[in-house]
Amino acid sequence: MNYGLYSVKSENYQLDEKGKEQIVDVKVGVIEFIIHELEKDEITFENEGLQKIYNEYKIGFKDDIFYEPKHFTQHENQTLAKIAVDILAETRELSPKWGEQKIKINTEIDNLDRAVLEAVYSFKVAKVKFEIEKIQDQIAILENDDSKYSDVLALLSQQNQLEKVKIAFSEKLGRIII
Repeated sequence: MNYGLYSVKSENYQLDEKGKEQIVDVKVGVIEFIIHELEKDEITFENEGLQKIYNEYKIGFKDDIFYEPKHFTQHENQTLAKIAVDILAETRELSPKWGEQKIKINTEIDNLDRAVLEAVYSFKVAKVKFEIEKIQDQIAILENDDSKYSDVLALLSQQNQLEKVKIAFSEKLGRIII
């Protein structure tokens, strides 16, 4: 919400004149990046209020409307307004003494490219972990029923695919999964 109107650097895959795929750095809006990343993986929010806020951003983006934080903090839906205020509330305050010492303190905006990437991929990892847990719960229910053996195998296959996805997302974050 704070940085939706800013741009971040992203990697884009393009074909060169020989038809070979290459990675090109491009600048995209934070909102555009988040929408693209969540839509391509069909990721939704479990929290209804967050999903409504996201949907509003998505519709606004399609209509070339870029909402400022005030749109949500003063939203007619009080639940959405409260969520927006909670998101935007500063959780830490930097002492003015740091400025007096002439010490440069990096803020989130100084590392926005990395901060946005980490936020999106951390969310993706959390969603994948949640899906893996749901599968594990289903397996636990079915594993003692011999007639459900093929169902358990199908669930294990799904879990294996999700584990690979989790590793790929974690690599984007520079995390090592053992």
